[in-house]
Formats: sequence, C-alpha cells, structure tokens
Amino acid sequence: MRSTPLSRAALAGAASLLLAAGLFAGCGSDDSSSTSASSTPATTATVSLADAAQAYMPIDAEIRAIGGDIATTVNDAPNQTDDALAEQFGGLTDRTEAAVGRLEALEVPADLSTALDNLREALQTGADDLRDIAAAARAHDAQAAREATQRLISDSAGIREGRAEVNRALRSAGS
Repeated sequence: MRSTPLSRAALAGAASLLLAAGLFAGCGSDDSSSTSASSTPATTATVSLADAAQAYMPIDAEIRAIGGDIATTVNDAPNQTDDALAEQFGGLTDRTEAAVGRLEALEVPADLSTALDNLREALQTGADDLRDIAAAARAHDAQAAREATQRLISDSAGIREGRAEVNRALRSAGS
C-alpha cells in the first residue's frame, strides 16, 4: 500500500480550490459561515445584542481558524500519510462540531436567532464533510476523499454566507 494515495490522488490538487473557495474563513471578518444543528439558539429578552456579539466573537474567530487550518492541512497533504490525514481531518471535525455546540448554547436576542440557526446548520454540514474526508483517508479511498473534498468546497459557501448574515445582523441591530 502506498503511504500517501489520498494526498496525491485526491487532496493535493484540491488545495488551490480550497484556498480559492476561501473555505470557512472567507475573505475577512465580514464574510460569514452557516451553521447546522437541529436546535435553535437560546433566546431571551435579557440578553443584549452587545453581550451576544461579545460571546459570538471568539466562536467566529475559531470558525475562521478552522478554515485556515483546513487549507493548511490540504496544502500539506502531499507530504502526509493517509493515517496522518485521517487524524488531522478528524481533529478538524471535532473542532468544527465543538463550534457548532458553542453556537447552540449561545444566548442571543430573538432578532439574531434565524441568522445564527443558518450559520449553525451550514457549519454542521461542513463538519459532516470533514468527517467524510477523515473516513475516506482511514479507508485509503481516494475517490471518496475527492468527493467529500468537493462537497466541502461547495458547502463552504454556506458557512461564509452564514457568517456574513450573523455579522450583518449584529451590525444592523447595533445601529
């Protein structure tokens, strides 16, 4: 068995596509990502928009960091074994799911709830794609890795849009 069949067959060429797509990170703080999850963020009349924004900022920073780390992992894929890639993408999946959980627990004013739901749903979809990439790497399945990577590229638009929607809602509600 070759030590890096996925990195050469499926992921090496995807690095430029992932970077071009901007993945989770987007092109700056105004871009947003969607989230996924079946639950709605906690809403309460006592939570101010300023408090919600302050609580959201570190989650947003983590989402951007995950996007950067995905791009780095894909860029470095030609030098990695499938087992190493499976571990790295598994870790990215865990971090993404943790961000989804943090979004689910976030208390926000009612006027921010829909935007946060959209972000959470898109982010969960991204976590599912990352999980599929990790599983394909563990199985040494280049075709499955390629397909999951292409889904991640496509689904990352929803994450960027979700982040942008939340950021717009925070700005407009604060005006």
